[in-house]
Amino acid sequence: MIIATQDLAEYLDLDTADDQLDGIRSAVEAACVQYAARPFEATTRTWYLDGSGGMYQFLPEPLASAPTSVHVDTGRTFGSGTLYTHGTDYVWRDTFAQRLQSLNSYWTEYAQDVKVVGTVGYAAAAMPADVKLTVRREAARAYNHMVQRARQGGDVAMTEAIDDADVDYFDPNLDVLLSKAAKLVLNRYKALPLPI
Repeated sequence: MIIATQDLAEYLDLDTADDQLDGIRSAVEAACVQYAARPFEATTRTWYLDGSGGMYQFLPEPLASAPTSVHVDTGRTFGSGTLYTHGTDYVWRDTFAQRLQSLNSYWTEYAQDVKVVGTVGYAAAAMPADVKLTVRREAARAYNHMVQRARQGGDVAMTEAIDDADVDYFDPNLDVLLSKAAKLVLNRYKALPLPI
């Protein structure tokens, strides 16, 4: 969860949060995750990667911190003798959170011989403020649309036409749920495709 439903209720100056507001928050968060192609909540990942054969080993998603463990083993048993040490064998930097740099030589070049365990996403206390604000703003926009439709006596179904597309606010598979401003914020967090 990027933000709590009660936080959204307070942002909207509402006394309480209800299921409908929770649904809006959940749909917006799902759209953010889909657009960025990465989780925002802290999640542990284990990857078995093909060795790059170069100075850098690229990761499918950016890590939140240095990997928990990195093993390189052409035999793919990944025992203690294959463990690489951060700062000695490789380095991870948050400015390039989606790659590991070899310090001794090049990474191996075999199929699935690099095992990386690490955390992607953020703990609740470390969630980036701009991501939380984006979710609040986009959820508030959806909520205000619903309220406006109800006041006009119209259907309060959570749909709206945006950029020549019909948007269903409870369908997280539509990235058009997000405004252009939200996408600009989320572009900073997008996972990059792995180099070929």
